[in-house]
Amino acid sequence: ASLMAAMGIRTEFFDRTLEASLDSVGQVVILGAGWDTRAYGILRDWGHPVFEVDARPTQQAKLAGLDKAGIDRSHVTFVEADFNRQSWLQSLEQHGFNPTVPTHVIWEGVTMYLEEETVIDTLRTVARLPAGGTLAFDYFARQLIDAQPPCRLLGKLIKASIGWFYGEHVVFGYDMQPPARGKMAGWLAENELQLCDYEFLQGEERGKMSIYGFVLASPVQAPAPSESSP
Repeated sequence: ASLMAAMGIRTEFFDRTLEASLDSVGQVVILGAGWDTRAYGILRDWGHPVFEVDARPTQQAKLAGLDKAGIDRSHVTFVEADFNRQSWLQSLEQHGFNPTVPTHVIWEGVTMYLEEETVIDTLRTVARLPAGGTLAFDYFARQLIDAQPPCRLLGKLIKASIGWFYGEHVVFGYDMQPPARGKMAGWLAENELQLCDYEFLQGEERGKMSIYGFVLASPVQAPAPSESSP
């Protein structure tokens, strides 16, 4: 699939899972928001808190761009955080985030730039949020990130391209050898989340390995206590 096709599939997944969550959550958090515009489209008239979390340089550039374009941002709370160095949840709570309200978290185009420990920490942080919330994220195949077969040449090309175009280094990926969905479900369960929805870039349906996955997860709800016998 072409890069544009991959971005189209990604956008559709994140839009669809966001829209499906809006009747059951009371907050939306966009982690590593970058130039995401959902707060000014889908979420503009939603009427509930919307938070954008990002590093200071990117966020300041976006704020300047929004203001220059005359786009109203009064309904969005902007929170600075460096995911590899501090707790994004603590930063959110300092800006009015309510940890007792079910929340939809968008984490698009971010995991591949983080250390594995940071990715796991984010999964476990979301797992501690109230039941009813959801987390949508994407990830690359580990085989692609490590330029291992069957992605040796493609992995080297993509890493070089991303480094040249974005000035970023891709470092995290998760095993996508089939069955990728089952492997992701197991990994989420290890981190107290359950898999709700899953898509991948073409490949696995033909018995090959995909290189890009899209995940919707939610906190594992604790089982109700059983009634004691009389």
